[in-house]
Amino acid sequence: MTDRPFEWQAVDGGLHAIPNTTHRPYPPLPGADFTTLCGLEVVLAPEDFRRDRLRPMCRDCHGKWRAHQDQGRTKR
Repeated sequence: MTDRPFEWQAVDGGLHAIPNTTHRPYPPLPGADFTTLCGLEVVLAPEDFRRDRLRPMCRDCHGKWRAHQDQGRTKR
């Protein structure tokens, strides 16, 4: 298990961020259902675990993930 608050998962044709507390056991398995960081409710399918193609990163998930990473940092 990781100490990162979010994990990236291929689903719905793209890479989406999911809270790592959403799935037990880790990693998530086909049939697991969760809500992505961008608010998309999904159920993982076996094809979501294929590694034979690149998937675009969800812009909304990426933006929210970046905002979370930047919390508490001071700008110089």
